[in-house]
Amino acid sequence: MIPQMRTSAIIALLLSSFLFVSCDSLSKSAPEKGSNPRNASKAMPKTPAEAKAAKLESKLESFFEKMGTPKEGEWLATFKEDGQTFAEYIKSAPTIPTEERRKVYVLPAGEFDREGRRLISQTAEFIGAFYGLETVIMDRVSIP
Repeated sequence: MIPQMRTSAIIALLLSSFLFVSCDSLSKSAPEKGSNPRNASKAMPKTPAEAKAAKLESKLESFFEKMGTPKEGEWLATFKEDGQTFAEYIKSAPTIPTEERRKVYVLPAGEFDREGRRLISQTAEFIGAFYGLETVIMDRVSIP
């Protein structure tokens, strides 16, 4: 059986590598001088894409609540982050599924016992369910 720490490391590596690949195009642009990034989505749209994002945001607003003060143990209680508006998210050109990109490939790297292979299979199943995409577990590669 794989030690608990190694199991956690394997799962973290699988998930973080997938998230890294799926978020490869995220980049923030600097806000205009004197502007408040929190109000970026409320500013007048400058492009058709920004206008579309603003319209969509207004339709989605009623489904979400503003986040309150972070509670002890929550990520934002420990790590100071500015957050991201919907307009900033859209402007980042997030990686999304297309007709050509409808699968998530999981590449096991290293040696795995039966429990490790089970965890990889379960992780792939979770990723597929979370993202609503087919998940393919590739043949294992050795780590020198």
